[in-house]
Amino acid sequence: MDVDLDTEFQRKIMPTSVLYNIATSLGILGNVAVLLVYNFRFKRQEHRYYIPVLAWADLSGCVTNSVYFNTLDVYHVTYPSDPLCRLLSFLVIFNSGVSSHVILIIALQRYLTLCRPFGKQLTARARRLSLVIVTVLALIYGLPASYASGTRGQNMTSTCGIVSEDKKLFQKTYFGCMLFLNLLNILITAGLYLPVVRIVYNSISRLEETTFPENTETNESGETVGGSKVSRALAKHSMSLTVLCIIIVFIVSFLPSLIIQSLAMKQANVENSTSEINLYHFFGRFYTFNHVLNPIIYLGFDKKFRRKIISLLFNHKTT
Repeated sequence: MDVDLDTEFQRKIMPTSVLYNIATSLGILGNVAVLLVYNFRFKRQEHRYYIPVLAWADLSGCVTNSVYFNTLDVYHVTYPSDPLCRLLSFLVIFNSGVSSHVILIIALQRYLTLCRPFGKQLTARARRLSLVIVTVLALIYGLPASYASGTRGQNMTSTCGIVSEDKKLFQKTYFGCMLFLNLLNILITAGLYLPVVRIVYNSISRLEETTFPENTETNESGETVGGSKVSRALAKHSMSLTVLCIIIVFIVSFLPSLIIQSLAMKQANVENSTSEINLYHFFGRFYTFNHVLNPIIYLGFDKKFRRKIISLLFNHKTT
């Protein structure tokens, strides 16, 4: 009977499962490519310091979320392992915490570079310290999830979730704090980057009105850029535009999940219709796209990264 219930749930949630399996598979490939290029094909540069770190967090997030979602979908009422449930619950929150805070630090770095170029910047020591702080904060976020989560069951069923009723207050307090901290992180990140957007917009507007001699303009990476006025203007601020897209994806991917989690705290039960189950889980898992889409953003805005990827795919040298 329990196996029949598992099979029935798999059938209902298949559209969402297939979509997220495809997404996480693409995310794994993309983030592996980012790590290969940024670690072995690029020289170390301050403005790209956090990109490999973010790729590691996103790669881990894609793998963890894929395993977590598939075990939940396949073993909906016959979850095989309490330690696995606790471990995956911890890793999902830990990876999301690392990723979101690294994005905040990237926004801070761009803010200091463009808005306060003559003020204090993030030194090598400060960058290393920031990663330690991010890791500690993510551990603080994730460890309570491993305490509250686990397998629970009755009448020979076993599901992965909050272990017992006596932890309901803890669940609401914990996830309430997580919702607040995630929203705070989003607001701080956006607040730091709005002045950067204003400076980049004004700079692009000026560049579009300027007549350039051939090959005299350089971008934020120190590379010479050419082409039309618009292409030069965009190329000059490629890194800032890349980070802007990363932040937009981060905010857009997290907000639906936060809304679903807020609703779930008030009404934990989900209706059994196929459409309602898929809508609930599709938007509840939407934060996964924060781990998936960053490599696509690099391909779109980082010309040097794009050339290196082409050289890897077709095995020829690029400059």
